[in-house]
Amino acid sequence: MAVKSDGLTHCKFALVFAVAMDLLGVISMLLGVFASLEFEGQDFGDLLVYSGALLVLFSMGGWVIWSQSSP
Repeated sequence: MAVKSDGLTHCKFALVFAVAMDLLGVISMLLGVFASLEFEGQDFGDLLVYSGALLVLFSMGGWVIWSQSSP
């Protein structure tokens, strides 16, 4: 029996979490690459790039939970 899916009726919390982590991660990575962020002589670009990559990785969990949840 095929399960009928009506759009975004899966777990909405997982969807919001995944989209938010994707947006925050991409913004963080772009800021780390293109913005010159120095504080007291130390560059924080690498920190933003790595933390952005981790946020995108965390969003994968949200996408998996969202895709596996039943409507």
